[in-house]
Amino acid sequence: MAEEVKGGNVPFKDIEFRVSSEPWNVYQLEDGTVLKQKYILTRVLIQEHGDNIEFRLAKQMITVATKVREHLCGPPTDPLPPKEDWGKYVSEENVSFTTKEEEWNQYVLENGFTLRIKSTLNIVSRTSLRNADWEPIYIAHSSEQVLILPPAGFRKKK
Repeated sequence: MAEEVKGGNVPFKDIEFRVSSEPWNVYQLEDGTVLKQKYILTRVLIQEHGDNIEFRLAKQMITVATKVREHLCGPPTDPLPPKEDWGKYVSEENVSFTTKEEEWNQYVLENGFTLRIKSTLNIVSRTSLRNADWEPIYIAHSSEQVLILPPAGFRKKK
């Protein structure tokens, strides 16, 4: 059963979706670290009003730093400040990176529509904070492109 969420005069409806593809994006940082990111779609809401269909998407973004060079490591920060304060601890802004893999995610909605979403890394900063594995904590900012593809034979209401 679709859950309804009020939005304007017509409720948004929670609709189910199937994951076709949710790949990891991979970036090589200039400091030798490999940064991996995964965009995970967690919820899709749809609102139909007249000829218009509006979608609202919810997501989780997972970012993992791997292959961290030893000279960047240090004792864990304890206690670790709240995530919203990490920007106060930036030790290197705008770390250069090369994109190694960056692919489209794809989801099929229960109404036949297909969502294609591409997350792109824009800015990476390294902080002076260290995680429990003695590795630096990075702050990564990404943006998304979203394509909504209607099912075959779809026609707008008249």
